[in-house]
Amino acid sequence: MEPEQISGWLLNDQEQLISHERIYLHIWANKQAGGDIYMHLRRRARSMTSDETASQRAAK
Repeated sequence: MEPEQISGWLLNDQEQLISHERIYLHIWANKQAGGDIYMHLRRRARSMTSDETASQRAAK
C-alpha cells in the first residue's frame, strides 16, 4: 500500500485520522534509523530525501 491509500482508507474511520505526508515522514525516519518499512512500498525505488517532502514531490 501507498501512504495516500492508507490515509484515504483511514478517512472512513473518524477515530484514526493521519495525513499521507505524516506517513511518509514516519517511513523516512524509520529508514534513516536502519528500518525497512520503505521496502514494503509499491514504489520503493522513489527517492526519499530529507529536504524533499511528500507534498513537494506531489507538486512536480
